[in-house]
Amino acid sequence: MLPECRKKSMEYSKIIWVEESVSTNTELADLARAGDVVQGTVLSAVKQTGGRGRYDRKWIAPAGKNLTFSIFFISTAGFPAIASLPMAVSIGVKEYLSSIGIDARCKWPNDLMIGDAKICGILSERFSSEGAGNIDNIILGVGLNMNMTAEDVVGIDKPAVSACIIGGKTYDLRDELKNLLGFITPWINKWEQGGFSVIRERWLEVCWKIGEEVMIGDGADRCCGMLYDFGKNGEAIVKLADDTLKTVWSGDVESRK
Repeated sequence: MLPECRKKSMEYSKIIWVEESVSTNTELADLARAGDVVQGTVLSAVKQTGGRGRYDRKWIAPAGKNLTFSIFFISTAGFPAIASLPMAVSIGVKEYLSSIGIDARCKWPNDLMIGDAKICGILSERFSSEGAGNIDNIILGVGLNMNMTAEDVVGIDKPAVSACIIGGKTYDLRDELKNLLGFITPWINKWEQGGFSVIRERWLEVCWKIGEEVMIGDGADRCCGMLYDFGKNGEAIVKLADDTLKTVWSGDVESRK
């Protein structure tokens, strides 16, 4: 039986727009620690100057080009269940993109791809409040390339693409944020009801490179094999050349050319 607070549905309660932020994740976390925001608050920046992904990689976000925002909510899921949360969010982003005619795939554990080019990154960070027991405060940061042109993405160190490049049009970011949140929040709520098991079927349908040969992992733990399956908490399972199965909890997935 899941705790009652995990059964409660989350809906975004308020969108705060700021003209500029170093990092919406950091700024929203500071507001949450100060008790100035409630669950479901969204902080979005027109321009983000110090956005980051995993491993402190820089996320380029020129003014008015991308959706760069963070969501605050509370969960008792704990680790390791929480490892699959970005996967739930990425399904929501994928379905939003489908609604505007863009076919993206969800790259484990926290990106979205069109072919071999990245269109979205997700960063989940958690912190516990003093005296809150096993309750985690969670900040979910999303960076979605919307209006960047082909010229804008040239300076990015890895292949990148945007909704504008694919769809041939520009988007009103404020309207699209509301639309996008309408797709993300149901998948967060599904995940809250039972973790990865609830989203597993859909994840396998939309996963980038599932059943294909990849390079996966971190540093010395990187390995090559077929992206075979996912464990109960969303950990990747790779089939190696000798048919043994290896579990990978973190790291990058790359095409094996």
